[in-house]
Amino acid sequence: MAGAAGTESTARANREAFKRRRIVPRMLRDVALRDLGVANYFTDPAFQRAVDAGMDGVVVSSHGGRQVDGAVGSLDALPGVAAAVGDRITVLFDSGIRTGADVIKALALGAKAVMLGRPYAYGLGLAGESGVRHVIRCLLAELEISMALAGVTCPAYPPRPDIAASA
Repeated sequence: MAGAAGTESTARANREAFKRRRIVPRMLRDVALRDLGVANYFTDPAFQRAVDAGMDGVVVSSHGGRQVDGAVGSLDALPGVAAAVGDRITVLFDSGIRTGADVIKALALGAKAVMLGRPYAYGLGLAGESGVRHVIRCLLAELEISMALAGVTCPAYPPRPDIAASA
């Protein structure tokens, strides 16, 4: 029973810290000189707070959540995020983008753009700037092939949602 009480007090402390942190986006918006977005938002109230605080965008990302058993996958959360914020703010996707097919899936599920993390870092580690250039060239080539195979002519136009299931 002692463990349960400790868990409750930890949960209560986390809730209080989260409530205090709510004002941070508004404060940042007031002093920001550039577009401002927030990351890791998977729940409706969180998206709404981002919109209400005047954020320019949200980044759907697990940021290590893949290590939590049973956690909602970022790709699974993406359609809900896109539907919740609509066109009010920009939705970026940053989780597991490795290929052109991954880009098509994220766009089909509502992202306006994707972010490239690990492959970029691998290219940088392997060959510096030229490694990063190579990674980006390969990703763009795969994207072009994936678009052609899916019948998508331009990544700026949202592809059909059924493509996400087959890409």
